[in-house]
Amino acid sequence: MKRFPINRFSKESQPIIKKYLKMFRMDQVSKEKDRLGLNTMGNKPARSSSTQRIDHRLRFPPQLLVDEETVTKLWSELTNEDRQFCEDFSFLISGRELQHVVTDAEISKMIEEMNRKDLLNVLLNEKGNGAKVMMEEMDITEPADFQHNPHTIKELFKQLKTDYYGRYNFRDLQNVILEDRRVRLNAWVARILDIPVQKISLNKHHNPAATEKEKRNPSSLNYTISRLQPLPIISKKPNISITPLEFPVSIIDKKKHMPNEEALVLTKLLHRHAFKFTPIEDPSAKPPASTVYLMKNINEGRNGTWNNYAGIKGNAVDSYVKFKSRFDKK
Repeated sequence: MKRFPINRFSKESQPIIKKYLKMFRMDQVSKEKDRLGLNTMGNKPARSSSTQRIDHRLRFPPQLLVDEETVTKLWSELTNEDRQFCEDFSFLISGRELQHVVTDAEISKMIEEMNRKDLLNVLLNEKGNGAKVMMEEMDITEPADFQHNPHTIKELFKQLKTDYYGRYNFRDLQNVILEDRRVRLNAWVARILDIPVQKISLNKHHNPAATEKEKRNPSSLNYTISRLQPLPIISKKPNISITPLEFPVSIIDKKKHMPNEEALVLTKLLHRHAFKFTPIEDPSAKPPASTVYLMKNINEGRNGTWNNYAGIKGNAVDSYVKFKSRFDKK
């Protein structure tokens, strides 16, 4: 469930949210007192040692975040900006009662610790205890050419199936992400040790009974990526900045045609120049039969007094707008 910091809401919505949370907090304290039996001890219970020991249970942490259920109840009282904020943003939370929003510095530190631990596990397989000495002076920063970009992320997930709403299966995503991270870690260690990545062990429990179909299935526990290099290294974004100006010559532009090409050339010519076969400026022109066939059915007066086919019928230039059929009654 998503949670949102109260201080991120507008000044108009913050008092409404705090008032609701205060009422909710009082109700929560009352229920906890009933559960502990404090309400049955009178209005002024004796300050015994047992009472003092259970008072700390009523000290709930300060409510700094509002959950999605509360936002739903107060949705009609929120401003449009706050509604858009709830729709577009999401936060990583932690701490007691999930009341702390993880900052960027904390996320960066977690990434560094994860990289340090995973790198050490791979280096231990290659260098033994000497890996611990190497890690003391090593810069735990993933190479820039190993890091993903929007193009490589699409390439990574394009094999996964989605449901009707375009949502991925969490297990499939997890298997693909963990396998891709294993490949990047192996390539990272190979660059640190300056050895080919083929010499790095698989660093994964391999089931000898697993079939090739299971290894290629992202939903399987035996899913394994066969490539050895990170996807950003082997995947190049297509260059669309250059537009080719030299195109192959069309069959229409050939000076001579074979007998078996004449029908194809005539069809392509009609698609390219059909609008030039019956010009209004030359109503006496005899259009080819194929062009007349393409422009039929002739429905007289379907757009009022305007006749779309006056040029085909050979009428005078000055009468193609107000055309009168010889079948009209006088």
